[in-house]
Amino acid sequence: MSTFTIPVSRVELQWFFRQFKAAEEKAQKLVTPPASPTTDVVNLYEETKRVALMLADLLDNGKKNKLELESLREELQDARQLVGGDKKALQAIKDRLEALPKEEDYKITFDRDTAKFAIKLLEKDIQSFFGRVIPNTEAKPDSDFPDPVQTKTYWINRAKRARDILEALKIRLEKHI
Repeated sequence: MSTFTIPVSRVELQWFFRQFKAAEEKAQKLVTPPASPTTDVVNLYEETKRVALMLADLLDNGKKNKLELESLREELQDARQLVGGDKKALQAIKDRLEALPKEEDYKITFDRDTAKFAIKLLEKDIQSFFGRVIPNTEAKPDSDFPDPVQTKTYWINRAKRARDILEALKIRLEKHI
């Protein structure tokens, strides 16, 4: 079976994890007695479980790497204060801080069937944003948003950004199937 790998951001990875975990839980209900599951349902359960575990591992490793980077950044910033006016040391610290990588994209490997399933999940969420989330938020009165930062505009723009991220992800997956 042919596979392909795509880079994804942390936000996209978290979305995939939530969706595959929910799909795994739904499929588990269909294979748990007294249900008499078909082979397709059992295969769906096994695949969603496998992918959800793989995504959870990616997230855990990403969190660990992010914490290590933050710790190293803090150590270098602390060193900046401790070296005094030593220009050579300050320059070395500055160079090391600038060389620290930003959070890197994650890579997910899909087979064709899993990618098709992921696309269906993406389409469902995208339609939810178009048909329900954004219109419902736009219809609410401004008084429903008392927080001075998380205003109505904030929530509308956040939903639109999430929709745009999912649409771009869907396009990237579709290129490979």
